[in-house]
Amino acid sequence: MSPEDKVIYLDAAKNAVRGAISGAYDQLRQLAMKRLAALFSNMLDHADDALFERAEKAETNQEQSSYFSAMRLVRLRRRELEEGFQRELMAGFRALTSSTEARRVVRETRLDESDLSLVDNEALEQSIAIDSMTAKARARNALALSHLTMRLDHLLPQREVNEHNNPLDPRQVTRAFAAAADVLELEIAPRLVIFKLFDKFVMSQLGGLYDEANRTLIELGILPTLKGTVGGRRSEAAPSAGAPQAQAEAASVVADPSAGDGAAVVQMLHQLLANQKYGGTPPPPQWTGVGYAPTAGYGAGASPATVADVVAALSALQRDDSGPALGEADFKALLGRIMVRQAGQPKALARGEDDTIDIVGMLFEAILNDPRLPASIKALIGRLQIPVLKVALLDHSFFASARHPARQLINEMAHASLGWVEPADVSRDPLYRQIETIVERVLSDFDQDIGLFQELLLDFQRFLEEERERVRLIEERTRQAAEGKAKVDDAKARVDAEIRRRTAGRVLPPVVRTLLDEAWSKVLFINYLKEGEEGESWRRQLNVVDRLLWSVEPKASVLERKQLLAEIPALLQDLRAGLNAILFNPFEMTKLFKALEKEHIRCLAASGSAAAAERNDQPSEPEETAYPPAEASSPLAVAEPPAAAASAAPPFDAAAPAEAAGEEIDEELDQALQTLREVPIGTWFEFSLVSGGTMRAKLSARLAGGQRLIFVNRAGFKMADKTLLDTARALREGKAQILDDNLLFDKALETVICNLRDLRAGQ
Repeated sequence: MSPEDKVIYLDAAKNAVRGAISGAYDQLRQLAMKRLAALFSNMLDHADDALFERAEKAETNQEQSSYFSAMRLVRLRRRELEEGFQRELMAGFRALTSSTEARRVVRETRLDESDLSLVDNEALEQSIAIDSMTAKARARNALALSHLTMRLDHLLPQREVNEHNNPLDPRQVTRAFAAAADVLELEIAPRLVIFKLFDKFVMSQLGGLYDEANRTLIELGILPTLKGTVGGRRSEAAPSAGAPQAQAEAASVVADPSAGDGAAVVQMLHQLLANQKYGGTPPPPQWTGVGYAPTAGYGAGASPATVADVVAALSALQRDDSGPALGEADFKALLGRIMVRQAGQPKALARGEDDTIDIVGMLFEAILNDPRLPASIKALIGRLQIPVLKVALLDHSFFASARHPARQLINEMAHASLGWVEPADVSRDPLYRQIETIVERVLSDFDQDIGLFQELLLDFQRFLEEERERVRLIEERTRQAAEGKAKVDDAKARVDAEIRRRTAGRVLPPVVRTLLDEAWSKVLFINYLKEGEEGESWRRQLNVVDRLLWSVEPKASVLERKQLLAEIPALLQDLRAGLNAILFNPFEMTKLFKALEKEHIRCLAASGSAAAAERNDQPSEPEETAYPPAEASSPLAVAEPPAAAASAAPPFDAAAPAEAAGEEIDEELDQALQTLREVPIGTWFEFSLVSGGTMRAKLSARLAGGQRLIFVNRAGFKMADKTLLDTARALREGKAQILDDNLLFDKALETVICNLRDLRAGQ
């Protein structure tokens, strides 16, 4: 029992408070353990399929065996994994309420060059995977995680709660998993597959857990309105006795969780902005429901403008969107003049509305600087600045909720244009026309009814769904055509490789070379396409090649000549059957067979003369069969002569790794290859063209064991067919880049927050 647990409060009220705190913490812990256990179990349910898929694509037997072994270990030790994960999580919760932090505290560290020498490559790869998962989860859930940390900090007065000891922080969750996964003792490749599954099925779902945890604590009365500083030591639940009346009124308002979160986001943004604009003066007063109360000395001599005043002025500007942008210096002056005209007296922006204008202006600056957006689409979205500002003033959930219809609409329009290429006449382009129609509707119809954005969002989503269906059919045909071409190319390469392997080092008569290159290669090609390398027909036709090559070689003995005489009819019969099957020209076939007959006669005659001379010079000895008969049990019954076998190339492998190309794979190129192997189908790329321009294309398919990548345009038509190695080189050299698929508005909001924090840190 910890010292804290041994304390007995004599004051009944204190005991009651302590009991309520303990109950709230226990409830949170039970909720978290239940949700995370369910997510973890779901991840393990998918482990078999993921590892089996990797095993199928493995390039070596050793690699394949590694994945199959991992499958077996996960099955055998699943219970240990689940128990270990829960045990590590529980240790985090216990450590937070213990007087001595028994569990290690994980700090964010950066390895320098000296550190790297002490860390093996596998440990480094795992560390990078953990860092990546943690960073993504924190970025996705920054606000909800901040609120949860603040509420835990308030709930546990004996301990400062931060990202380093919050048991539900992404870092702690990933470390708990990594510790539990040690029981598997996997090689690094399957281990990283398991880590990726954890990222997909657990880390990506943390947002739901954080939301539920926050709602639970709000319902228990733990900082229901979050009036304090985000990231600070304590968040006061109520204003002090000396607080302004506006703050007191705000504290008395009980909002629903979403509204409270929205107010908190606005609060955080204003606090960050205050450091940059006002030199770190206290943040603006709290939201009153109709606007922020003006601060003394701000806007002196003029009556404070309400939110309604500002929205009315913005509506006038909205109908004529030719005025200055939000970030321009004369925008607020113009807004002030409009309010004077409308109200008949000077109106001063309260600090809150003033800051909101700046925040939305910074958001659009980030949006319009995003390189993913085509210029024409940027111009359209840029016209929405004033309507979006009105939304931000009217509805706090705009900043907090990723599901806000105005935000979703902007995100959908941006994502739809990711692979859009501006045509010569944009007015005839369906996507451009649709976005333009939406923008015009917003500018003409939006007053204060935010439901308009929901209506437009649904319309746009229907448009996109219809478009996706059309594109899907075209893309499917493109993919099928590419797959067919890949099979054809693979078959041709395999046939060429097999013929080269068998003829290497041999001087062949012209008729045999013609027969192989112009006729029998087609027979092999058809059979390989139909059955693949394991097909009986393919192996039988390769056997014909071996028999044909043997038939035109000099025969050293009488027995060999007899064997040739016996073999020729069967050989010709098999050649004729194969050529007839591919409808080879009968006239050309007859010419080839006559020429081959002459070659056989020449071979027999030459062999006979040589054998007669040899018999006159040497004593008679039993003759041995130098070549096995065609009727041998093996499908490739005829063995190659030693010289030919020695010069043979290794078997052809269409899915050979990049190293087979003869290029040394450095660290950067290897990383690019790994990235390309893992990037999902549907990812957009931007390629630099020799002409100096760029081309955007979507990854549509992986072929030839992942060694060929098919890229299509937004309409589903093929744009490029590239090898994995060539694409990796382009990534390494900066001639190709993977386009960030993050939501446009969310990324812009993160950019604004990061920039404001950087400015604060630099002061």
